[in-house]
Amino acid sequence: MSKLANNSLKTKKLPFVRERQFCPGPTPVPLHSRLLMVDQVPYHRQEGFYSTFRHCREMLSPLFGSASAPLILTSSGTGAMEAALVNCTEVGDKVLCLVGGKFGERWLDLATAFGCEVHTLSFPWGQVPAVEELEEVLAKRPGFKAVFMQQCETSTGVCLPVGAYGQAINRHSDALVVVDAISSLGAEPMKMNQWGIDIVVSGSQKGLSTPPGLSFIACSERMQRRWSKRPRFYFDLPKEFKNQEKGQSSFTPASSLIVGLEASLAAITAYGVEDYVAFHQGLAQGVRRALEAMGLKLLGEGHFSNGLSAAFIPQEVDGNLLLKRLQERVGMIFAGGQDQLAGKIVRFAHLGMIDYFDICAGIIGLEQELFYLGCGNVLGAGISAFLQEG
Repeated sequence: MSKLANNSLKTKKLPFVRERQFCPGPTPVPLHSRLLMVDQVPYHRQEGFYSTFRHCREMLSPLFGSASAPLILTSSGTGAMEAALVNCTEVGDKVLCLVGGKFGERWLDLATAFGCEVHTLSFPWGQVPAVEELEEVLAKRPGFKAVFMQQCETSTGVCLPVGAYGQAINRHSDALVVVDAISSLGAEPMKMNQWGIDIVVSGSQKGLSTPPGLSFIACSERMQRRWSKRPRFYFDLPKEFKNQEKGQSSFTPASSLIVGLEASLAAITAYGVEDYVAFHQGLAQGVRRALEAMGLKLLGEGHFSNGLSAAFIPQEVDGNLLLKRLQERVGMIFAGGQDQLAGKIVRFAHLGMIDYFDICAGIIGLEQELFYLGCGNVLGAGISAFLQEG
């Protein structure tokens, strides 16, 4: 290749690119799901749709590890978080929020907005508190009505040991255990009944590879005996349980999205829930090896999530310019850092029904742009490390 042509590749937008997303949602939606959603907008008050609705709830249960079928709500994942909080707490209830990132802060903000007495177990972004730290808080401050946490803190790529936390909370208190699994469902094991978790919420646009607009909420039998008495209307979960047992939602659902959800869940079910989690685990291990081979330092100190890897951008590289070049030159959308990590990290999602060779392309694209911005001396180290996993 001539020197002129080589310089052109470094600076100009490539002429033919396909957009690839490596941000933690929305994730790629399989073609057959997209076609089904375009083909029909089903009427939601007829038996054919009721059957689809019930089928989706049944297929969600193994993903949650829930004995009862989760609810399907038409809302963002934050809507399910609000539904969880207003249905399990009263004004003035004492609650504990685990806060080590942007989405731990969301539990804090919701609990404050709805009048709870909020306490926090705060920890540095990118770290995870030991179970003993949680037990110490529970011993020093008894009487929590609920404890709120993330499984995957999406702003840092850290996976919290919610199973161990849930069991510890059950040993030391009567508090309800509430987990945001919005960016972890399908990518991480979730055994809510076995782990003593009372509420798990999630969303459609992450591990389930369905467009944004649906959220899910699974409740333990204990939770269903402890509904709050707060006034509520749209997010009235006892009412939803009664209606959804019949395949009906209390209000107009996003019926086309539910058709697509059924197709995606059927594909996950056919593949196997445990194998689907293992698929994400394998991708995550390979991507982390690739990032380290590029010379990047991982964020997370060993508590890495299967759906998202975060790494520090070298100081000599402008993080915002890196993300801009990736999107504008080669059509690759990565996420950067939020708040205190803005411009300092790149977040590489490997979540949902993503194509293995798209992950390869993402590694090559990231390594190439870092190289063109003056980081690293050897091209190909990252993809070589990834491919070692097979």
